[in-house]
Amino acid sequence: MPYRLLPTFQTYSWGDDSFIQNLCSLEDREGTPLAEMWLGAHPKAPSTIQLAEKHIPLHSYIAANPAVILGDAKDTFEGALPFLLKVLAAKEPLSIQVHPDKETAKLGFAEENRRGIALDDSKRTFKDSNHKPELMCALTDFTALCGFRAYGQIIANITSFKLEHIWEGFSAFSANPNANTLQGFFKDIMTSDELQLHDAVNRIVHFSPASGTELHELKELCLNLMEKYRYDAGVVSPLLLNYVKLKAFDAIYIEAGILHAYLNGAGLELMANSDNVIRGGLSPKHIDLERLFAISSFQPYIVGWVQVQKHDDSSYVYITPAKEFSFSLIELKGEYLLPSVNKPRIMLCLHGTFNCNDDMILSMGEAIFCDASEAMHIKGKALVAVASA
Repeated sequence: MPYRLLPTFQTYSWGDDSFIQNLCSLEDREGTPLAEMWLGAHPKAPSTIQLAEKHIPLHSYIAANPAVILGDAKDTFEGALPFLLKVLAAKEPLSIQVHPDKETAKLGFAEENRRGIALDDSKRTFKDSNHKPELMCALTDFTALCGFRAYGQIIANITSFKLEHIWEGFSAFSANPNANTLQGFFKDIMTSDELQLHDAVNRIVHFSPASGTELHELKELCLNLMEKYRYDAGVVSPLLLNYVKLKAFDAIYIEAGILHAYLNGAGLELMANSDNVIRGGLSPKHIDLERLFAISSFQPYIVGWVQVQKHDDSSYVYITPAKEFSFSLIELKGEYLLPSVNKPRIMLCLHGTFNCNDDMILSMGEAIFCDASEAMHIKGKALVAVASA
Protein backbone atom coordinates (compact mmCIF):
# COMPACT_ATOMS: atom_id res chain seq x y z
CA MET A 1 0.00 0.00 0.00
CA PRO A 2 1.13 3.62 -0.50
CA TYR A 3 2.13 5.62 2.56
CA ARG A 4 1.41 9.25 3.22
CA LEU A 5 4.75 11.09 3.11
CA LEU A 6 5.34 14.03 5.44
CA PRO A 7 8.01 16.47 4.17
CA THR A 8 10.72 18.39 5.95
CA PHE A 9 11.24 22.11 5.33
CA GLN A 10 14.38 24.26 5.03
CA THR A 11 14.16 27.87 6.15
CA TYR A 12 17.13 29.38 4.31
CA SER A 13 17.13 33.17 4.14
CA TRP A 14 16.70 33.27 0.34
CA GLY A 15 13.39 31.42 0.58
CA ASP A 16 10.06 32.80 -0.58
CA ASP A 17 7.51 33.78 2.05
CA SER A 18 4.39 32.43 0.32
CA PHE A 19 4.88 29.77 -2.39
CA ILE A 20 5.46 26.63 -0.31
CA GLN A 21 3.11 27.99 2.33
CA ASN A 22 0.30 28.25 -0.24
CA LEU A 23 1.11 24.86 -1.79
CA CYS A 24 0.92 23.10 1.58
CA SER A 25 -1.70 25.31 3.30
CA LEU A 26 0.76 26.42 5.98
CA GLU A 27 -1.07 29.55 7.08
CA ASP A 28 0.92 29.72 10.32
CA ARG A 29 4.16 30.12 8.33
CA GLU A 30 3.01 32.87 5.98
CA GLY A 31 5.57 35.67 5.87
CA THR A 32 8.42 33.41 7.05
CA PRO A 33 10.92 32.34 4.38
CA LEU A 34 10.49 28.70 3.36
CA ALA A 35 13.17 27.83 0.84
CA GLU A 36 12.80 24.10 0.26
CA MET A 37 10.41 21.24 0.92
CA TRP A 38 12.23 17.89 0.96
CA LEU A 39 10.55 14.63 -0.05
CA GLY A 40 12.99 11.78 0.32
CA ALA A 41 15.30 9.83 2.58
CA HIS A 42 18.45 11.96 2.86
CA PRO A 43 19.70 11.57 6.45
CA LYS A 44 20.09 15.34 6.84
CA ALA A 45 16.33 15.86 6.68
CA PRO A 46 14.39 12.65 5.95
CA SER A 47 10.68 12.72 5.27
CA THR A 48 8.54 10.51 7.46
CA ILE A 49 5.86 8.03 6.49
CA GLN A 50 2.66 7.59 8.40
CA LEU A 51 2.49 3.94 9.44
CA ALA A 52 -0.50 3.10 11.63
CA GLU A 53 -0.17 5.47 14.60
CA LYS A 54 3.54 6.15 14.09
CA HIS A 55 5.68 8.49 11.98
CA ILE A 56 8.79 6.65 10.79
CA PRO A 57 11.76 8.31 9.02
CA LEU A 58 11.75 7.15 5.41
CA HIS A 59 15.41 6.09 5.44
CA SER A 60 14.76 3.91 8.49
CA TYR A 61 11.73 2.31 6.85
CA ILE A 62 13.75 1.54 3.71
CA ALA A 63 16.75 0.19 5.67
CA ALA A 64 14.53 -2.45 7.29
CA ASN A 65 13.83 -4.18 3.96
CA PRO A 66 15.60 -2.50 1.02
CA ALA A 67 15.24 -5.43 -1.39
CA VAL A 68 11.44 -5.33 -1.22
CA ILE A 69 10.96 -1.57 -0.86
CA LEU A 70 13.50 -0.50 -3.52
CA GLY A 71 13.18 -3.49 -5.87
CA ASP A 72 15.41 -3.06 -8.93
CA ALA A 73 16.77 0.20 -7.45
CA LYS A 74 18.28 -1.54 -4.41
CA ASP A 75 21.85 -1.40 -5.74
CA THR A 76 21.70 2.04 -7.38
CA PHE A 77 22.83 3.82 -4.20
CA GLU A 78 24.02 1.29 -1.66
CA GLY A 79 20.59 0.13 -0.52
CA ALA A 80 19.22 3.66 -0.03
CA LEU A 81 16.63 5.63 -1.98
CA PRO A 82 18.64 6.91 -4.97
CA PHE A 83 16.78 10.19 -5.50
CA LEU A 84 15.60 13.25 -3.60
CA LEU A 85 12.64 15.42 -4.65
CA LYS A 86 12.37 19.04 -3.53
CA VAL A 87 10.08 21.98 -4.00
CA LEU A 88 12.35 25.02 -4.19
CA ALA A 89 11.05 28.58 -3.79
CA ALA A 90 13.57 31.41 -4.21
CA LYS A 91 12.75 35.01 -3.46
CA GLU A 92 16.44 35.94 -3.55
CA PRO A 93 19.41 34.47 -5.47
CA LEU A 94 21.07 31.26 -4.34
CA SER A 95 24.84 30.89 -4.26
CA ILE A 96 27.09 30.43 -7.27
CA GLN A 97 27.74 26.74 -6.94
CA VAL A 98 28.83 23.53 -8.57
CA HIS A 99 28.14 19.89 -7.78
CA PRO A 100 30.88 17.23 -7.65
CA ASP A 101 31.06 14.07 -9.69
CA LYS A 102 30.80 10.77 -7.83
CA GLU A 103 34.53 10.17 -7.47
CA THR A 104 35.16 13.68 -6.12
CA ALA A 105 32.27 13.28 -3.66
CA LYS A 106 33.54 9.93 -2.38
CA LEU A 107 37.09 11.17 -1.89
CA GLY A 108 36.03 14.50 -0.39
CA PHE A 109 33.56 12.92 2.02
CA ALA A 110 36.13 10.38 3.20
CA GLU A 111 38.80 13.06 3.56
CA GLU A 112 36.61 15.29 5.73
CA ASN A 113 35.60 12.29 7.83
CA ARG A 114 39.29 11.45 8.40
CA ARG A 115 39.90 15.05 9.47
CA GLY A 116 37.11 14.73 12.02
CA ILE A 117 34.95 17.52 10.57
CA ALA A 118 31.43 16.99 11.91
CA LEU A 119 28.61 16.65 9.36
CA ASP A 120 26.92 19.74 10.78
CA ASP A 121 30.13 21.82 10.86
CA SER A 122 29.57 25.02 8.87
CA LYS A 123 33.03 24.65 7.29
CA ARG A 124 32.30 21.21 5.90
CA THR A 125 32.02 20.91 2.09
CA PHE A 126 30.85 17.30 1.57
CA LYS A 127 27.68 16.21 3.38
CA ASP A 128 27.63 12.73 1.81
CA SER A 129 29.51 10.55 -0.69
CA ASN A 130 27.18 10.97 -3.65
CA HIS A 131 27.14 13.12 -6.78
CA LYS A 132 24.19 15.43 -7.47
CA PRO A 133 22.98 15.61 -11.06
CA GLU A 134 19.69 17.48 -10.98
CA LEU A 135 16.61 18.39 -12.96
CA MET A 136 14.90 21.71 -12.31
CA CYS A 137 11.29 21.87 -13.52
CA ALA A 138 9.86 25.36 -13.14
CA LEU A 139 6.47 25.81 -11.48
CA THR A 140 6.46 29.60 -12.02
CA ASP A 141 8.55 31.94 -14.13
CA PHE A 142 12.06 30.98 -13.06
CA THR A 143 15.49 32.48 -13.74
CA ALA A 144 19.00 31.09 -13.36
CA LEU A 145 22.61 31.48 -14.36
CA CYS A 146 23.98 28.27 -15.83
CA GLY A 147 27.36 27.41 -17.37
CA PHE A 148 29.85 29.70 -19.06
CA ARG A 149 28.86 31.77 -22.08
CA ALA A 150 30.68 31.52 -25.40
CA TYR A 151 34.17 32.98 -24.99
CA GLY A 152 33.54 35.80 -27.46
CA GLN A 153 30.42 36.82 -25.55
CA ILE A 154 32.32 36.98 -22.25
CA ILE A 155 35.04 39.14 -23.81
CA ALA A 156 32.44 41.48 -25.35
CA ASN A 157 30.56 41.82 -22.02
CA ILE A 158 33.67 42.58 -19.98
CA THR A 159 34.83 45.12 -22.56
CA SER A 160 31.40 46.79 -22.84
CA PHE A 161 31.28 47.32 -19.08
CA LYS A 162 34.88 48.65 -19.21
CA LEU A 163 36.13 46.05 -16.74
CA GLU A 164 38.99 44.78 -18.90
CA HIS A 165 41.79 46.47 -16.92
CA ILE A 166 40.69 45.36 -13.45
CA TRP A 167 41.89 41.76 -13.57
CA GLU A 168 45.25 40.73 -14.96
CA GLY A 169 43.88 37.41 -16.24
CA PHE A 170 41.58 39.08 -18.75
CA SER A 171 44.46 39.99 -21.02
CA ALA A 172 45.57 36.37 -21.41
CA PHE A 173 41.98 35.18 -21.85
CA SER A 174 41.05 37.77 -24.48
CA ALA A 175 44.28 37.12 -26.42
CA ASN A 176 43.86 33.33 -26.35
CA PRO A 177 40.38 32.30 -25.18
CA ASN A 178 40.31 28.70 -23.94
CA ALA A 179 39.37 26.75 -20.82
CA ASN A 180 42.73 27.34 -19.11
CA THR A 181 42.81 31.10 -19.66
CA LEU A 182 39.16 31.43 -18.64
CA GLN A 183 39.90 29.51 -15.46
CA GLY A 184 42.73 31.94 -14.71
CA PHE A 185 40.54 34.97 -15.40
CA PHE A 186 37.68 33.58 -13.30
CA LYS A 187 40.10 32.89 -10.43
CA ASP A 188 41.21 36.51 -10.59
CA ILE A 189 37.61 37.71 -10.34
CA MET A 190 36.60 35.40 -7.49
CA THR A 191 39.73 36.26 -5.45
CA SER A 192 39.50 40.03 -6.07
CA ASP A 193 40.78 42.40 -3.42
CA GLU A 194 38.65 45.21 -2.00
CA LEU A 195 39.90 47.83 -4.44
CA GLN A 196 39.17 45.63 -7.46
CA LEU A 197 35.64 44.89 -6.24
CA HIS A 198 34.87 48.54 -5.56
CA ASP A 199 36.19 49.47 -9.00
CA ALA A 200 34.09 46.77 -10.71
CA VAL A 201 30.92 47.67 -8.81
CA ASN A 202 31.39 51.37 -9.53
CA ARG A 203 31.84 50.73 -13.27
CA ILE A 204 28.78 48.46 -13.44
CA VAL A 205 26.61 50.97 -11.55
CA HIS A 206 27.62 53.86 -13.82
CA PHE A 207 27.43 51.95 -17.09
CA SER A 208 24.52 53.28 -19.20
CA PRO A 209 23.45 50.82 -21.90
CA ALA A 210 20.44 51.52 -24.08
CA SER A 211 17.14 50.43 -22.58
CA GLY A 212 15.80 47.13 -23.90
CA THR A 213 19.19 45.79 -24.96
CA GLU A 214 20.92 42.64 -23.69
CA LEU A 215 23.55 44.81 -22.00
CA HIS A 216 20.79 46.65 -20.13
CA GLU A 217 19.41 43.29 -18.98
CA LEU A 218 22.88 42.24 -17.83
CA LYS A 219 23.31 45.43 -15.84
CA GLU A 220 19.93 44.86 -14.14
CA LEU A 221 21.00 41.31 -13.23
CA CYS A 222 24.22 42.58 -11.67
CA LEU A 223 22.36 45.32 -9.78
CA ASN A 224 19.88 42.79 -8.43
CA LEU A 225 22.74 40.70 -7.05
CA MET A 226 24.29 43.83 -5.53
CA GLU A 227 21.17 44.47 -3.46
CA LYS A 228 22.23 41.70 -1.07
CA TYR A 229 25.87 41.02 -1.99
CA ARG A 230 27.17 44.39 -3.15
CA TYR A 231 30.89 43.68 -2.85
CA ASP A 232 30.82 39.95 -3.48
CA ALA A 233 32.79 38.94 -6.59
CA GLY A 234 29.76 36.92 -7.67
CA VAL A 235 27.95 40.09 -8.75
CA VAL A 236 30.04 39.99 -11.95
CA SER A 237 28.87 36.45 -12.79
CA PRO A 238 25.99 37.41 -15.16
CA LEU A 239 28.62 38.74 -17.57
CA LEU A 240 30.24 35.29 -17.72
CA LEU A 241 27.41 32.79 -17.21
CA ASN A 242 24.40 32.04 -19.41
CA TYR A 243 21.18 33.72 -18.29
CA VAL A 244 18.29 31.26 -18.45
CA LYS A 245 14.57 32.07 -18.30
CA LEU A 246 12.08 29.26 -17.75
CA LYS A 247 8.30 29.30 -17.98
CA ALA A 248 6.18 26.94 -15.87
CA PHE A 249 6.98 23.27 -16.69
CA ASP A 250 10.10 24.10 -18.68
CA ALA A 251 13.05 22.17 -17.28
CA ILE A 252 16.84 22.16 -17.36
CA TYR A 253 19.29 19.42 -16.41
CA ILE A 254 22.54 20.27 -14.64
CA GLU A 255 25.36 17.75 -14.46
CA ALA A 256 28.52 17.72 -12.34
CA GLY A 257 30.96 20.56 -12.87
CA ILE A 258 28.52 23.14 -14.25
CA LEU A 259 28.58 26.45 -12.40
CA HIS A 260 25.09 27.74 -11.74
CA ALA A 261 22.98 29.96 -9.52
CA TYR A 262 19.19 29.92 -9.26
CA LEU A 263 18.00 33.52 -9.07
CA ASN A 264 14.25 33.69 -8.59
CA GLY A 265 11.12 31.57 -8.84
CA ALA A 266 9.70 28.24 -7.72
CA GLY A 267 10.23 24.78 -9.13
CA LEU A 268 10.53 21.06 -8.58
CA GLU A 269 14.11 19.93 -8.15
CA LEU A 270 14.79 16.21 -8.63
CA MET A 271 18.31 14.97 -8.00
CA ALA A 272 20.46 12.08 -6.93
CA ASN A 273 20.16 11.61 -3.18
CA SER A 274 22.80 14.15 -2.13
CA ASP A 275 23.26 17.50 -0.43
CA ASN A 276 26.72 18.21 -1.84
CA VAL A 277 27.07 21.86 -2.86
CA ILE A 278 30.43 23.55 -3.48
CA ARG A 279 29.93 27.31 -3.26
CA GLY A 280 31.97 30.11 -4.79
CA GLY A 281 30.06 33.26 -3.91
CA LEU A 282 26.74 35.03 -3.24
CA SER A 283 26.37 33.18 0.05
CA PRO A 284 27.12 33.60 3.77
CA LYS A 285 27.75 29.82 3.90
CA HIS A 286 31.07 28.02 3.54
CA ILE A 287 32.96 28.98 0.37
CA ASP A 288 35.43 26.48 -1.13
CA LEU A 289 37.00 28.29 -4.07
CA GLU A 290 39.94 25.92 -4.45
CA ARG A 291 37.64 22.94 -4.90
CA LEU A 292 35.26 24.92 -7.12
CA PHE A 293 38.11 25.95 -9.46
CA ALA A 294 39.34 22.35 -9.60
CA ILE A 295 36.08 20.67 -10.62
CA SER A 296 34.24 23.33 -12.64
CA SER A 297 34.04 23.12 -16.41
CA PHE A 298 35.43 26.20 -18.13
CA GLN A 299 34.22 25.19 -21.58
CA PRO A 300 31.38 27.19 -23.21
CA TYR A 301 28.16 25.55 -22.09
CA ILE A 302 25.03 24.84 -24.05
CA VAL A 303 22.16 24.94 -21.54
CA GLY A 304 20.70 21.48 -21.00
CA TRP A 305 17.03 22.06 -21.82
CA VAL A 306 15.09 18.90 -20.99
CA GLN A 307 13.01 17.31 -23.72
CA VAL A 308 9.43 16.51 -22.66
CA GLN A 309 7.72 13.58 -24.36
CA LYS A 310 3.99 12.95 -24.28
CA HIS A 311 3.69 9.39 -23.00
CA ASP A 312 -0.08 9.05 -23.36
CA ASP A 313 -3.18 11.25 -23.16
CA SER A 314 -2.46 12.16 -19.54
CA SER A 315 1.26 11.95 -18.81
CA TYR A 316 4.44 13.74 -19.88
CA VAL A 317 7.93 12.30 -19.35
CA TYR A 318 11.02 14.48 -18.85
CA ILE A 319 14.02 12.87 -20.53
CA THR A 320 17.40 13.09 -18.77
CA PRO A 321 20.53 10.92 -18.72
CA ALA A 322 20.30 10.43 -14.94
CA LYS A 323 20.49 6.83 -13.70
CA GLU A 324 19.14 7.67 -10.25
CA PHE A 325 15.76 9.14 -11.16
CA SER A 326 13.02 9.67 -13.69
CA PHE A 327 10.35 12.35 -13.68
CA SER A 328 6.89 12.78 -15.15
CA LEU A 329 3.79 14.92 -14.78
CA ILE A 330 0.26 13.54 -14.93
CA GLU A 331 -2.72 15.72 -15.88
CA LEU A 332 -5.36 13.64 -14.17
CA LYS A 333 -8.91 14.00 -15.49
CA GLY A 334 -10.63 10.84 -14.37
CA GLU A 335 -8.75 7.57 -13.83
CA TYR A 336 -5.15 6.57 -14.51
CA LEU A 337 -3.10 3.44 -13.85
CA LEU A 338 0.62 3.49 -13.08
CA PRO A 339 1.75 -0.14 -13.33
CA SER A 340 4.53 -1.38 -11.09
CA VAL A 341 8.00 -0.91 -12.58
CA ASN A 342 9.62 -2.60 -9.56
CA LYS A 343 11.10 0.71 -8.44
CA PRO A 344 9.92 3.08 -5.68
CA ARG A 345 7.97 6.26 -6.43
CA ILE A 346 7.12 9.51 -4.73
CA MET A 347 3.96 11.25 -5.94
CA LEU A 348 3.18 14.89 -5.12
CA CYS A 349 -0.15 16.60 -5.76
CA LEU A 350 0.54 20.02 -7.28
CA HIS A 351 -3.07 21.01 -7.85
CA GLY A 352 -6.51 19.53 -7.27
CA THR A 353 -7.38 16.29 -5.48
CA PHE A 354 -7.00 12.59 -6.27
CA ASN A 355 -7.69 9.19 -4.75
CA CYS A 356 -5.00 6.48 -4.59
CA ASN A 357 -6.04 2.82 -4.89
CA ASP A 358 -9.42 3.72 -3.31
CA ASP A 359 -7.51 3.97 -0.05
CA MET A 360 -6.19 7.51 0.39
CA ILE A 361 -7.12 11.00 -0.80
CA LEU A 362 -4.42 13.54 -1.58
CA SER A 363 -4.91 17.28 -1.92
CA MET A 364 -2.57 20.02 -3.12
CA GLY A 365 0.82 19.87 -1.41
CA GLU A 366 0.39 16.30 -0.13
CA ALA A 367 2.60 13.37 -1.13
CA ILE A 368 2.83 9.59 -0.94
CA PHE A 369 5.64 7.04 -1.04
CA CYS A 370 5.06 3.84 -3.01
CA ASP A 371 7.08 0.65 -2.58
CA ALA A 372 8.68 -0.88 -5.68
CA SER A 373 6.00 -3.52 -6.18
CA GLU A 374 3.10 -1.10 -5.89
CA ALA A 375 0.85 -0.41 -8.88
CA MET A 376 -1.07 2.84 -8.48
CA HIS A 377 -4.65 3.35 -9.59
CA ILE A 378 -5.46 7.03 -9.19
CA LYS A 379 -8.61 8.96 -9.95
CA GLY A 380 -9.72 12.55 -9.63
CA LYS A 381 -8.84 15.89 -11.15
CA ALA A 382 -5.29 16.92 -10.33
CA LEU A 383 -1.80 17.72 -11.53
CA VAL A 384 0.54 15.08 -10.14
CA ALA A 385 4.36 15.03 -10.12
CA VAL A 386 5.87 11.54 -10.14
CA ALA A 387 9.49 10.91 -9.16
CA SER A 388 10.79 7.39 -9.57
CA ALA A 389 14.08 5.55 -9.26
